[in-house]
Amino acid sequence: MKRDAFFWLAVSATVIVILVFSFVYIERAPLVEARVTELNTLQQRQLDLFQQRVAVLLTISTLVIGGAGALLLHFHERSSGSRTQHRLAILAVLAASVSAFVGYLTYDSAIWMLRSEFFNLETLALRLFSEGQLWTSAIAVLCLVFCFLSASKST
Repeated sequence: MKRDAFFWLAVSATVIVILVFSFVYIERAPLVEARVTELNTLQQRQLDLFQQRVAVLLTISTLVIGGAGALLLHFHERSSGSRTQHRLAILAVLAASVSAFVGYLTYDSAIWMLRSEFFNLETLALRLFSEGQLWTSAIAVLCLVFCFLSASKST
């Protein structure tokens, strides 16, 4: 039981430290960009692709949450699954949830960029959130895949 408490404390502390570090880092970032009143065709296409990427990663996060939730429900109903499988499924849900939240922050940053009348998808705020969403989605998918693989080995 003590090992579980330490595990969740470590996971929670890691997530909190990453989010606080990201917020502080973005707040201190310099921002000097040329003003844009209207997007040209290339910029519009780039923005569309950026929005589609965020939407796809949000969809993947939602699917991982559903898959891990179904797996946890199966484990609960059958009283099966090892501690490792439970942890991996819960980590997948947490990582996918963080990915969805960071996806919302990515959309919000893009709206902020357009309201501030500049266009640069490489801005630190957009880049950090976009990469964060990508990597947390990857972690969520990997945790769920390892959970399924370890479940198939144990049956």
